[in-house]
Amino acid sequence: MEWASFLCENGPFHLSLDGNEMMSVQLEWILVCLIFAFLHQRSQTSKTNEHQHHKQRWALFEYGTGPEADTESRVTCYTCVNVSDNLVCNKFAIDRPCPLDKDFCHTLHVMDSRGQSVVVNKKCANSSECSPQRVGCVSIDTQKVCVSCCDEMYCNISVPTNYSTAIYSSTRADRQRNTYDTSRVHQNTASQRFSCGLRRFIPVELTNHWRGAGGMSSEG
Repeated sequence: MEWASFLCENGPFHLSLDGNEMMSVQLEWILVCLIFAFLHQRSQTSKTNEHQHHKQRWALFEYGTGPEADTESRVTCYTCVNVSDNLVCNKFAIDRPCPLDKDFCHTLHVMDSRGQSVVVNKKCANSSECSPQRVGCVSIDTQKVCVSCCDEMYCNISVPTNYSTAIYSSTRADRQRNTYDTSRVHQNTASQRFSCGLRRFIPVELTNHWRGAGGMSSEG
């Protein structure tokens, strides 16, 4: 864009023309300069927007954060507070994503001696409330209390009734962790390939100079 600025600053205003011709040429030149300025501004804005979008997409892929992660990475649970049974809970549950700091669906189910539901409580929870040590079943007098935790979308549609269903499940977190680890491996592999390929194009004199200065490893 420097050449356009130079032309606009050193336009045809020095030409020896009569009044009408000079004014016409000046107006045309000013119009050209305005068009160049507009195109340059739009190009800069487009580059800035593209850069911001790339950063947001990378943050979502790399860390699961960013504006798009608000809806794509948040779990949604059935939620209810001390209702009589699971049917009532699911029927009147508020359908909305959990807060960003709560990644689990926590379910507490209290049953009587016959196994009938007495209390059902479902909520969004964080890792301090949901862990392998905080799930399971316990008998209190004539009642049995079972707690389960899971991190998939609407994974708490049912209620735990025994040790086989009162479990801790972190399927979503494990999948994201594996994806993150895999992406790291791919990045490291690509970096190593690029480094090895780059060595072929570095002159021997520069390579020896860097090795002597400690700037490049002599291995490989």
